[in-house]
Amino acid sequence: MPKVYSLLGQRRFVPIEWRDPNLNTIPHNNMAVIECLACGVVREIERAQIPERLQHSQISDIEARMKCKACEAKQARLMFGYLVGGDGAS
Repeated sequence: MPKVYSLLGQRRFVPIEWRDPNLNTIPHNNMAVIECLACGVVREIERAQIPERLQHSQISDIEARMKCKACEAKQARLMFGYLVGGDGAS
């Protein structure tokens, strides 16, 4: 069973493991969440926040460019999945 991440309110994020490491193969209806592996901050992001030039990149290449707003570390994990609980989500 995948790890579940708590977000604001009672919403919980469940990541999906993808076999293909390229961003452009992940369906757009999946929610994007970033976890800082240095300080543990987890936050939701809009897919549109990822620059257009990176839309066909591997997720690991995008992660290497991300910087935590809380601690400024470059140790990100970019995950895609869905919400459960709260706000009428499944």
